[in-house]
Amino acid sequence: KHTEVPATPLHTGRVLREGEELWPEVQEEMTRSLATMRVDYDTANLKQLDHTNNPLLNKRRRAKQVAAAAAATAAVSPTPAS
Repeated sequence: KHTEVPATPLHTGRVLREGEELWPEVQEEMTRSLATMRVDYDTANLKQLDHTNNPLLNKRRRAKQVAAAAAATAAVSPTPAS
């Protein structure tokens, strides 16, 4: 008896049909709401990487400089042949 599930009527279709005359208004409101959330890419101001300062970027810059210095040192002083 505990495995029996009563029939559950779905009212979604009825609710959608009842509110059908309101859909254009709902669509307009959603359009306005979404428009306020969108970024205007013409007015968005992006920083240049050369003028940006944050810990992760600084760490990557230091690692790149160390790697470049190591490569330059290796190119100048070749390892002796065995």
